[in-house]
Order: sequence, then structure tokens, then C-alpha cells
Amino acid sequence: MSKKSTEYRSQYNKKNYSRIEVYFPKKDKEAIAEYCKKHHYSQAEFIKDLVYNKIGDYIEEYRIEAAKKEFDI
Repeated sequence: MSKKSTEYRSQYNKKNYSRIEVYFPKKDKEAIAEYCKKHHYSQAEFIKDLVYNKIGDYIEEYRIEAAKKEFDI
């Protein structure tokens, strides 16, 4: 990957994404890591899937309301 590509991706991510830190006991993190490895998931994708499965509908409604406010619909 070129340096320009990496810089662009970093800038894009900084503008469009936010981090959420989650702390687990070490043994739980090890179990999550092992589960993800066995099921060919990255840990980040696994945790995002859990969140979206739990509150995905709420997030979608939130996005719609935010867009309405942004455009005064």
C-alpha cells in the first residue's frame, strides 16, 4: 500500500468514524479472540455485528432523524 493511500485512508477514517473502547477481563478477551479465530471473524467485526444485531433498528432511526434535522425536512 502506498503512503498516499495510507494517508488518505487515515484522513477518511478520522473524518467519518469514531472509536469506542471496550474493556474486558483478560480471560474474556482471550475467549472472544479464540471464538473469532475459529469462526473467521475479526474481533472488531464480531463486536460490530453484536451491536447492530441488538440495536440496529434504533441506529437506523437515529440516522434518519439526524438527516431530517440536517436538511430541515
